[in-house]
Amino acid sequence: MSTNTAVQVCRSIQGVDMDIRRTPGTTLTNDRTGQVIYTPPEGEALLREKLATWERWMHGTLPGSEHVDSLVRMAASHYQFEAIHPFTEGNGRTGRVLNLLYLVEQGLLDIPVLYPEPAHPAQQGRLLQRGAGGHHNGRLAALAAVHAQRRDRDRDVNHEQGGGVAAPAERNRRTHAQGRQPDLFTRAG
Repeated sequence: MSTNTAVQVCRSIQGVDMDIRRTPGTTLTNDRTGQVIYTPPEGEALLREKLATWERWMHGTLPGSEHVDSLVRMAASHYQFEAIHPFTEGNGRTGRVLNLLYLVEQGLLDIPVLYPEPAHPAQQGRLLQRGAGGHHNGRLAALAAVHAQRRDRDRDVNHEQGGGVAAPAERNRRTHAQGRQPDLFTRAG
């Protein structure tokens, strides 16, 4: 698990050749009110420095991190990755795929598992089947393909709803409030 892995995952998900964000002025805003919710760090050098710390945390080489439980490490790492917000697009999906890859790497999950959404069950099942029998890159390709489908669907839905960052979060909040399963889950054992 490394910054290079994150870049590779994001490129696969987004379907474009992208790298660590260099664009200044990135903010996450509430689409309805325009209020800035969060301003991630800026500047490629600072982002790479923070990602290097994230890597050391993930591998337990950061002082004080060596005895942290793997699930706690994954949760904290996901929060760190999302707060760093290293890409212009695809940070959430990239972070979720990295979670799955980390669980596989730690031996807590045999294969990456996605909860297929009702809109595309046959196609997602086929993609997951292809990735389940392969090595790390096969699983990565399958996850990236499924997440790319979600990206395209979310982009269409967000455009129709006039939303951006807040629209997917609102949809996920409604999903949980209705007692349905989240889009993405993992199970160890």
